[in-house]
Amino acid sequence: MFILRHPVERGEVGQLPLSLLRKHPHRQMRPLQGPVRKIHLPGMRFHGPLGGVQMGEVLIKYRVMPVGPETDLEKIAEKFKEYIPDHGRISVSEIKPAFFGMNLLEWGVVLDDKKGGGEELERKMRETEGVGSLEIIEMGLI
Repeated sequence: MFILRHPVERGEVGQLPLSLLRKHPHRQMRPLQGPVRKIHLPGMRFHGPLGGVQMGEVLIKYRVMPVGPETDLEKIAEKFKEYIPDHGRISVSEIKPAFFGMNLLEWGVVLDDKKGGGEELERKMRETEGVGSLEIIEMGLI
C-alpha cells in the first residue's frame, strides 16, 4: 500500500510505502514531507448544514398602530410579552410619535429559527384589543 505525497519533480508524483510510516504499531506515524495542497471541487454539492452548524435566531420587528390616540400602548406591549414563546425574547419595545398626536409602538422579538412560532405570535398580536394595524418592518437572521 502506498500514500501519495507532494510531487517530487515537475509532472512526477512520489509514492511513500505505508510500511515506512509505521514501522512499529505502538509508535506514532511520522508526518509526510511536503506541503498540503487544497483540493478544488467545483461540482460538489452539500445538503444541509456542514460541520454541526446550528440554526440561527430570527429578529422580527413590528410597527403597531393603535385604534385611536387614547389607546394605552404600554398596556398593549405588556400584553404582547405574554404571547412570546419559551424560546423567544423581546429585543425592542419603544413608543414613538406618529402623526396628529398619535403614537405608534415599535416592538421586536427574537425567536429561534428552528422552532419557529412567528406566525402564531403575529396572529395573537393582531387579535389584541386596541391594535388597529400591525406590520412587519424588519425581519432577518442574527
